Amino acid sequence: MLKSLADAFNLSAETMLEQAGLLDDEPSEGADTEATIRADPRLTDAQKEALLGVYRSFTTGSGS
Repeated sequence: MLKSLADAFNLSAETMLEQAGLLDDEPSEGADTEATIRADPRLTDAQKEALLGVYRSFTTGSGS
């Protein structure tokens, strides 16, 4: 249900929980960047996933 609401508001579930004050104040490394990518209304879901994959490959160094 939370995912459906987040999708309706074009946000990630994490962003919704954060804005509701239900997550810790200190997000995990990269959470702000990932939330921003997921919340961008100009990107399709496929574009968001592709961009997140590239971002994660650079930040984790795993390349996957």
